[in-house]
Amino acid sequence: FAFDSDSAGQLATLRAIELAQAQEFDIGIIEVPEGKDPDECVRKNPEAWLKASAEPVPAMDFYFSHARRQFDPATVPGKKGMLALLLPLIKQHASEVEQGVYMERLALELKTDIRLLWNDLKKAKITPSFLGPAPTELVPLEKKTFGREMYLLGFIFQYPSFYPLVHG
Repeated sequence: FAFDSDSAGQLATLRAIELAQAQEFDIGIIEVPEGKDPDECVRKNPEAWLKASAEPVPAMDFYFSHARRQFDPATVPGKKGMLALLLPLIKQHASEVEQGVYMERLALELKTDIRLLWNDLKKAKITPSFLGPAPTELVPLEKKTFGREMYLLGFIFQYPSFYPLVHG
């Protein structure tokens, strides 16, 4: 993926990653090295774009970068924010080896004991975090009934060759 570097582009990247991971795609993110979007980067510095596109960032690396931009890991609220963001994402990985790699990284980022993080991971819930709120209840579609005139008009639009029969 390569979205704009503004906050809307960052959110679009997070949503795209989540949707792609749900389909078990292997994902890489091209971080725009220069300019506000890929187009501007290619026009200003094609070499920088080629280098960035040759070295896409893995999804979890992007998540960690995003978390560091959003939260200060030196503060308790920052640590809590990073945990709330990253633990559900780490828990989504089926492989304990992968989980272990990311948990070690998170422990280093937060300067905390990894055993404490494993306890928090057990409690973490896997929820879609970037797709927006899920609809709470489905609203049934309104059933429409058509009068004879509307039905006939629809029929004529579907089969225009019958128009002379109706018009006459």
